Formats: sequence, C-alpha cells, structure tokens
Amino acid sequence: MAYPETPQYGSPQPPQESFGKKVWRISYPLLVYLGASVVVGMAIGIFLMGRYMSSLPQNSLENMTEVLTELVLSKTLLITLVCDAAAIPFMILFMVQDRKRDLRLGRYVRYEKPSLAAFLGFAVLGIGMCITENNLLDISGLTQTFSEDTEMIADLLYQGGIWFELLVVGLVGPVLEELLFRGVILKRLCDYMRPVPAAVISALIFGAFHGNMLQFIYAFVFGLGLAYICVKFRTVWAPLLAHCAGNITSILLTETPLLENVEEWSAGHYLFIVIGAFLALGGFALVYYTREPAAISSSDARTPEYM
Repeated sequence: MAYPETPQYGSPQPPQESFGKKVWRISYPLLVYLGASVVVGMAIGIFLMGRYMSSLPQNSLENMTEVLTELVLSKTLLITLVCDAAAIPFMILFMVQDRKRDLRLGRYVRYEKPSLAAFLGFAVLGIGMCITENNLLDISGLTQTFSEDTEMIADLLYQGGIWFELLVVGLVGPVLEELLFRGVILKRLCDYMRPVPAAVISALIFGAFHGNMLQFIYAFVFGLGLAYICVKFRTVWAPLLAHCAGNITSILLTETPLLENVEEWSAGHYLFIVIGAFLALGGFALVYYTREPAAISSSDARTPEYM
C-alpha cells in the first residue's frame, strides 16, 4: 500500500483560521468514517435481511428483529473489515490534501526514514504496552466492574477464527485507525497547538472512539504512546507498526491456551505485567535514544504545482 510523504508534526507557523474552521477540519475525517460505517453497515444489514429472510421464523416482528440483530452481531467483524477497507482510501486522500496544503503554505518538510533500531523499538513498545495494560486492567478489577463491556468486546472481536481476527483486528483495523487518528487528526491538531496537548487530545478522541469504558482506558494510554512515536519520528509508519504488533499479540494470547492457564494461576497476571513492563521499557528505550530523523527536503511556497 502506498502512503503519502511523511507529514510535518508541529508546524512553527500555524495558519490563521477561525476556531470553528479548526474544529471542523479536525473532526470531519472522523465524521466521514462514521458516516461510511453507517452506510456500509446498513447495506450489509439489508443484504443479510434479504438473504436470510426466508429462513427466519414467521412469528412477530419483534422476534424477527431480534433474530436479525443477532445475525448482524455475528457478522460484526466482517462488517468492520468492509467499513475499514472502504474508509482507508478517504484517509489517504486527506493526508495527500494536507501535504498539498503544507506545500502551498511553504511549510512542508520531508524527513529521512527511521532506523532499524527504531522500527524494532516500535514493535517491542506496542507488544509491551498491550501485555501490561491488559493485565493491569484484569488485576485492577475493572474487567469485573465493566463485565458487560468485557463480554461485548470478546463477542465482537473474537469471532470468525484466528486468521480472520489477525486480518481485521491485527492489520486492517490498525491501518485505518493510524491513518485517521495519527496521520490526519494528530497532524492537524499539531498544526494549531504544541505536540503534547495535541497528543493528549488525539488520545482522548481515540479512546472515546471505541465506545466503552474499558477500551477507552486502554486506547487512551496506548494512544499516548502511539502519538509520541508518531510526533518524534514524523511518520505514520511508527504508530502503525506498534499498533499492529500490540493487536496481534492480544489476539495470539487470547486465542491460545496460554492465557487461560495464566488466569488460573494467581500470580500469572503479575508475571505478565513484569514481562510486559520489561518489553515496554526496552522498546521505549530504543525509541527514546534513537535520534530524531533529520530533514532531507523542504517545500517552497512558490512551487508552481501548488500555486
């Protein structure tokens, strides 16, 4: 998949725009994704209704609605795959538009690619954060407090077999989310404010996007780490690799007997927290001590192509 050139996160000369225009520019990519999801979800729901209507029990409308709802829920991962795949081209388009905008304003900067050590750090950091956060949520009792959320997450994310889960949750989902939340929203926030508040706001939006308290907590903390490496290395590839590594780790641990055996052992979660923290700190050290990429070219405000 081809991605746009590396964007500049944190412009020293933010454009002068009204507050309303800034809010709209930051929010409409998310609205586009939500709108596309509604349209695609309805289309798939209508298709399923037409396909399985003849097999539904000829009872009351209430029973038919319940059966259809369960049918759609059973296809949630498939619907998610189609929605995310449909939205990815829009996010790439928004990133291309942002690049043209920066070129037109004369403030586009292209950076060299991160080193292999940095890429290793991205993956290890994502794996470590995933393991640590999940096990901290377990021992904190929040998974029991929000037991309905826990069951819903398990029902929606872990269906269709491990290979399908790896495709949707481990690959396509992270691509869409990183293009949207780090490639577009975080970058645009950095156009108007310093990177730290931009990272916090983008992480809050990322957490709220998941729609329940457990995933909000997990995604907010995870989103802060993703925003940090994205801003430092000026590329969406950094959080994308970390996000994929974390999600794939979560799937593998959930779909293998190892996690069940750990849960039966009272000290199992604490062991996983130690392992996860070790990996997270190691990954962070690789990322932190790797120098920031140097600028290799910059835009010219008089570039004819974008005048």
